Amino acid sequence: MFDFLKKKKEEPIKVIDDKLIAVTSLLVEAAIIDEDFGKKEKEIIVSIIKKQFSLEKNYNINELIDNTVSNLNNSGDLVTYTRTIKENWDLKDRIEVIQMMWKVCLIDEKIEPYEDMLIRRVSGLIYVSDKDRNEAKKKALMSLENKKGES
Repeated sequence: MFDFLKKKKEEPIKVIDDKLIAVTSLLVEAAIIDEDFGKKEKEIIVSIIKKQFSLEKNYNINELIDNTVSNLNNSGDLVTYTRTIKENWDLKDRIEVIQMMWKVCLIDEKIEPYEDMLIRRVSGLIYVSDKDRNEAKKKALMSLENKKGES
């Protein structure tokens, strides 16, 4: 009798899961692109994911990250994830995804050419302009500097 209500409740959860997987995949790709996925990078990814998706404490983000690393090592398909972001998020949120990626890449205080190339590629795939990408980088740097000052 109320089947139409069940379907509406299930769809948003699926979209959130798709977004969560897409963003996590891009952040993990940013972390592993330089072949040095360290503790700082994993911690910043956990922090970003918790904040962005308001996840409950019992949600196992570390397991999600480990599964994502394995999936990326096996497939490396960024187009699927960028399509999910491009189709489900407005420009402001897509720019924020680029800012998140910059945070992951800049957490070790150096930017590798592969990291920069990845962010350029993802920016193009999710239709974020060069100007917005550079602005996102500045914001990421400021955010990381503020965190460093608080420590």
